[in-house]
Amino acid sequence: MRRIDMKAYKHTIAAAGLCAVLGLFPACSDFLEEDPKGQMTNLSAFTERADLEGSINALYYQIKMATMYISDATPVIAGDDLTSIISKSQFGDFDQFVANDANAMLLNTTIGCWAPWWNIIKASNFIINGVANTPEVSQEEINMAIGEGRFWRAFAYFNLVRAWGPLPIIERDELDMNIGTSTEREVYDFIVADLRYAEENLPAKFSSAPWSMNGLNSIASQAAAKAALAQVYLTMAGWPLNGGAEYYALAAGKAKEVIDGCDSGTYPYRLFDEYWKIYSRQYNLAQVENLLPVHFSRNFGNQDSSQAARTPTGIPEEAGGWSDVRAEVKFWLDYPAGPRKKAVFGDVYYHTRDQKVVPWFYENVTNCNNPYYLVDAFCNDEVEYDQTIAKLWEEYQLTMTDAQSLCVEFDSVTELRRQVGEVRGKIRSLGNVNVSAIEEYKEVSTRYETLRDQVRDVEKRKAELTRMIGELSGEMKTIFSESFERINGHFGRI
Repeated sequence: MRRIDMKAYKHTIAAAGLCAVLGLFPACSDFLEEDPKGQMTNLSAFTERADLEGSINALYYQIKMATMYISDATPVIAGDDLTSIISKSQFGDFDQFVANDANAMLLNTTIGCWAPWWNIIKASNFIINGVANTPEVSQEEINMAIGEGRFWRAFAYFNLVRAWGPLPIIERDELDMNIGTSTEREVYDFIVADLRYAEENLPAKFSSAPWSMNGLNSIASQAAAKAALAQVYLTMAGWPLNGGAEYYALAAGKAKEVIDGCDSGTYPYRLFDEYWKIYSRQYNLAQVENLLPVHFSRNFGNQDSSQAARTPTGIPEEAGGWSDVRAEVKFWLDYPAGPRKKAVFGDVYYHTRDQKVVPWFYENVTNCNNPYYLVDAFCNDEVEYDQTIAKLWEEYQLTMTDAQSLCVEFDSVTELRRQVGEVRGKIRSLGNVNVSAIEEYKEVSTRYETLRDQVRDVEKRKAELTRMIGELSGEMKTIFSESFERINGHFGRI
């Protein structure tokens, strides 16, 4: 039995009667037809260049949602003993391949291991199927946008097929409730086709914002597509396709193309000279080893700026994270001491509740016998770096960019520190500094300039008067001499 909403029914009759009486509309359905805002934009939305860029930005929002939290880590979590922990029990469904549409760990758009990847596929298909309609853009730009879409669609399917096996291959925006699943082989072939298109149509290097940042690509590029192909081929060599030597050779070939491109300068990537720089926030926007960056703003998500773009798996409970997914203390203790250990693990972090830097064995940290991976926490160098940035501004009113522009080359840190100490000593020997001296100098200088201009004006007028007096004196002498001669001649005739 269907329930009828009488209130809505009366409103419909009233609207129909009004439509008939007024006769202002061709049909009552036109009057009742709605055009609600907020619905999914259709493919005709590509009406100008800004729409092309906006669609790529929208795609990267979905990518951030899928990679910021735990979507990419859930297969590992589900296959671990963590599924027996009460707070992670929802992963048990995933671990046992149980379909449960109420399980947030599967369907949540930020922490799920299923829904976020399909959101990427949906955003990618929107670009792939609609961007060709964009007016006043070149075919090269259209191919680039489609390449971005196909790269990330392949990326999403690659994550899904490894965790779930057979999947439906969705290439269009239209919803098909009767679509079936494709085999792993068909899904992998689909992934390879997408990545090959991306490889051929994505540039080696983007030249302008917003796709370039600090001379590096800020979105997927040709090198990223080749590297992804290498990873896909490597996976296809093993289970479940068992492609063997053929695919190992394909993987090695693609990897070599990336290496050769970096060596030749075709791609703007290289290895850091020191390992610690890989995870350092100091080099976050100049990550020359990173073939595929996904940049986050400091306010993205629900965490503070110190945790932006970090998964909650390595953050303490005190900061809203999960201590049960941190590195095991035995592994840290057995790890050989040295710069590499310090670069991989952080032994201090900023405790948000107590608002201070503390060691990872700090007494107010739950499950404190677990050190944090450096990629998820602060290390000694990073804390020092943050303090240096703050000091630059507090003492010198310089940003990091300003300070870098003033940098000079040096051979020895010891010698540089000696020179700094020497300069500071000379500054101290000057005694107390008059902080108002600059303003006082400006005031005195302005007054001096005014007086100097007045003196120059007076001297100019004096010179003019002297010249005029000289001219008058000469003329007077001439007139006097002439008059005297005439008078003297008259006296001679008397």
